[in-house]
Amino acid sequence: MKKDTFISYLRDEKRYSPHTIEAYVRDVSFFETFLQEQYELDDLAKATALHLRSWLVAGLEAGLSVRSIRRRFSSLRAWYRLMKRLGEIESDPLQRVVLPKEGRRLPVYLRAGEVERLLEAETEQIDSYGAMRDYTILFLLANLGLRRSEILQLRRADVDLPGRLLRIRGKGGKQRLLPLLPAWVEVLERYLRFFRETFGEREGDGPFFLLDSGKPLYAKYIYRLVRRAVGAVSSVEKRSPHVLRHSFATHLLHEGADLNAVKELLGHSSLAATQVYTHHSIKRLKEVYSKAHPKSRRE
Repeated sequence: MKKDTFISYLRDEKRYSPHTIEAYVRDVSFFETFLQEQYELDDLAKATALHLRSWLVAGLEAGLSVRSIRRRFSSLRAWYRLMKRLGEIESDPLQRVVLPKEGRRLPVYLRAGEVERLLEAETEQIDSYGAMRDYTILFLLANLGLRRSEILQLRRADVDLPGRLLRIRGKGGKQRLLPLLPAWVEVLERYLRFFRETFGEREGDGPFFLLDSGKPLYAKYIYRLVRRAVGAVSSVEKRSPHVLRHSFATHLLHEGADLNAVKELLGHSSLAATQVYTHHSIKRLKEVYSKAHPKSRRE
């Protein structure tokens, strides 16, 4: 099977993002190189469960985390499933490989006060397009729980300020509508004023966010922006855009939001993906219970 066929499958059928597709293709190439160097095998269709287990052990010995190893094998699983469908192999060798289990990690999130400091700038004092763009990106990540990819895919036609709605393109091409509070609308209106002053009244449905040069944003720009901004207000080690998404969901549940409502706001396909945030809420409830309930106090 050619790599182009695999890429088309991931893009057109699985609807994976370019970043995910790149990672899957890279993982398959890593395994292909391993087979060539260790076993002088140049055909992935001839790989057996023994070869796969050997690669797993090599990853562990190299210090890879269980999470990284499981991600590598997710890439191979997609490859072998497609090979079987195309009739290039009779059985999937991965079915005979038991992967190590990963301990469940709770999402890293910012405290409410840290999020407030992150967004404490007075928008009326922002006097340039670039500064207003960066603030608006942080604002949407923190207050709507958007993914980085959703920021990148946001189009001007997706923003309905009169209707106070935002159309978001999520994973797998799924779309959802998010309500905009009045404060959200004010920030977006001010951003659009800077946009028009900088780039004029652009026709068509272009990207909502642009670089100062007028070119579309890219993933690393948002990552660096968030990392710098989060580092200025918090000591958390992980400072990715997803930390702001975790913070959004955790704080909603802390305040008693319905789990199903949070699921819809985040664009999760199943409730199981949202339930991980309840662990933080339960922990907080236990703390409140132990401090406030009369029976919890020792005589």
